[in-house]
Amino acid sequence: MLRACSWAAMAAVLVSAAATAVTWEEVDWAAQLAPNPKTGAMSVYFSVWMEYDPPQRSVDLESQWTSPSLDPDDPNLTGSVGRYASTEGVTRIVVMSPAIAIAAGQRYTATLTLADRASGLTYSRQFQYLAPAAVPISLRLESADGTTGVDLTGVPDEELEDLVLLARALRLSTRAPGTSDLSDFLSAPLPAEEAFPALVLLVPTAGVSATAGPSGAGVKITVGQTMMIFSLPEGAAVSALRTQTAEYPQPIVGVAFSGSIETSFGSAVRAFLDEASLEVVEAAEAEWTRRTSG
Repeated sequence: MLRACSWAAMAAVLVSAAATAVTWEEVDWAAQLAPNPKTGAMSVYFSVWMEYDPPQRSVDLESQWTSPSLDPDDPNLTGSVGRYASTEGVTRIVVMSPAIAIAAGQRYTATLTLADRASGLTYSRQFQYLAPAAVPISLRLESADGTTGVDLTGVPDEELEDLVLLARALRLSTRAPGTSDLSDFLSAPLPAEEAFPALVLLVPTAGVSATAGPSGAGVKITVGQTMMIFSLPEGAAVSALRTQTAEYPQPIVGVAFSGSIETSFGSAVRAFLDEASLEVVEAAEAEWTRRTSG
């Protein structure tokens, strides 16, 4: 009888342990395009969302990122993601990669190894991302809310000089009368040699931001006032531009130019500058004069 009771007790313990075993699973992942806040380079950020069952009162995460496109000596690639404690229990966590600078049309990969030392859980995933046919150059401006005017005092000399060269090239080209929508500019019925290559310069008035992940649990990357400079070598790049600007404030109104436009951002036969970017380019010469007048 005693032996039977012992076995019954052991079975109860095993059943209890099985019922409280901790698991986690991937519920979503993302490859997010946004400027690197430190360098301004357009980059991809990989993210993954993991969900615990049951919720955990304490979490101790450690991650390691590897990628051919990342410096293996970067201290940000390996380390503690964070420790979390909650009386209600941690249900979902998200881990994001460092910024991976990209070029148009190239494929990028990264591998994440994740461990929760509190629960003994481990996870590994490989990410892939194919960069769009049009990847903008991003130029960080000082104004962060789009309402206080253009401040170029924080723009490095080299990038400011690029804007000055653009301003001078536009003065030598033909400016279309009035203003037009970007959509009209992109869909103009022109022969290919008169339409491309083209430049498109935009300043989203609210800054550049993107959100990815499950509803209510996404991660948002926000970059302050930024000029986005798209070089469109051919018509095939237009769809990539449309996709990236779909969430910009609409309509996108600006000024079109045509001619032989030689710039540091590429050569073009046409250019479109929204109203804010035109203001930036015009202000660049004044700022350049201020810096170089001695």
